[in-house]
Amino acid sequence: CKNREPPMHRSQSPFTMAFARNPLTRDQRRFERMKAILNAQARLAVGMPTLGWLNEALKAMNGLSKNLSALKHNNQPPITIFLPREDRVTATSLTRHVCAPHASMTLIEIDDSEHEVLMESDPVRAQVWAAIEDTILPLFPA
Repeated sequence: CKNREPPMHRSQSPFTMAFARNPLTRDQRRFERMKAILNAQARLAVGMPTLGWLNEALKAMNGLSKNLSALKHNNQPPITIFLPREDRVTATSLTRHVCAPHASMTLIEIDDSEHEVLMESDPVRAQVWAAIEDTILPLFPA
C-alpha cells in the first residue's frame, strides 16, 4: 500500500497533525511520541470512523443502555469511567447523563485533560492512577 495514512484530511491525520490542532492531549512530548510510534508502525494508526464503525458503536451503546438497569440487579462488576473535563472528541455531557442514575457506575472527572487521559502530563496522569488505586484496585485484593 503506497499510502500509509488512514483516509482523512491531512490536518486530521495522526501522521501529520500539528500539536496545536490535536484534540487528544495537552502534553506535546507524549503527542510527538505517539506520532513517532505511528510513523514507525503505521498499522497501529486508526483512521476516521467509517459507517460500519458508527453502526457497530451505535449498536454497542444501545445494548449498554438496555443493560444498565440490569447491573444493579445482577452481581455485575462496577464500571469506572475516567472523563476528561476538556474532551473535544466525545460528548462528555452525554456520558454524565448516562452515568448519573446508575449506582454501579463511577464517573471520575480528570482536570486539565483532553481525550487521552494517559497521554497527558504527569500531574494529570497521577489523578488517573490515584483514582485507579482508590476505586479499582480494592476490587482485586492481593
